[in-house]
Amino acid sequence: ARTAELPRATVATSYPTGGRAVRVGANADLQAALDNARPGDVLLLPPGAAYVGNFVLRNTGETPNGSPAGGWIVVRTDVPDAALGAAGTRMTPSRAEKLRLARILSPNYSPAIGTAKGAHHWRLAGVEIGATAAPKQVNMLVRFGEGGEAQRALDDMPHHLIVDRSYVHGTPSLDLKRCVTLNSATSAVVDSWLTECHSNNGDS
Repeated sequence: ARTAELPRATVATSYPTGGRAVRVGANADLQAALDNARPGDVLLLPPGAAYVGNFVLRNTGETPNGSPAGGWIVVRTDVPDAALGAAGTRMTPSRAEKLRLARILSPNYSPAIGTAKGAHHWRLAGVEIGATAAPKQVNMLVRFGEGGEAQRALDDMPHHLIVDRSYVHGTPSLDLKRCVTLNSATSAVVDSWLTECHSNNGDS
């Protein structure tokens, strides 16, 4: 018998440094802030803020310049790095509540966060992602990439997407098929807590 081959590629998940801080108001249009973001931006969401909708991470059309700060757009709660915890510090429901992580909530069957074709270099860090009390069934909370015929060309595939130190969850009564869907390249979920993803209407 042959020894199994180790993965040929890995995902670099180190947190980018530097960048331009962009504070997003608690009542601001989060989609507009996402649409206006450029590589190197850090979108800071106020603790305790809740953004309700089906938000889309766009393809900025810009090629990262190779430096960490120039390559990534970070979306995170505006808390100190020390409070969020160093890399390797897992987010938990109790820590999320204590930190009052900014919440991104789907009001319907569709994802709270999705990606456009070719979107790349987005990092969700220290956020809570879930659903409002309105929907009874949700397909997925975070959708990186598409399935089926919607994504047939390699250039259409989103890539370099990371969920970091975040709390992604349904509720005991919500029919939720997927916490995070990875139909994308070079993607990772690190130091996060995913829970209450269950369904009586198919695989989950």
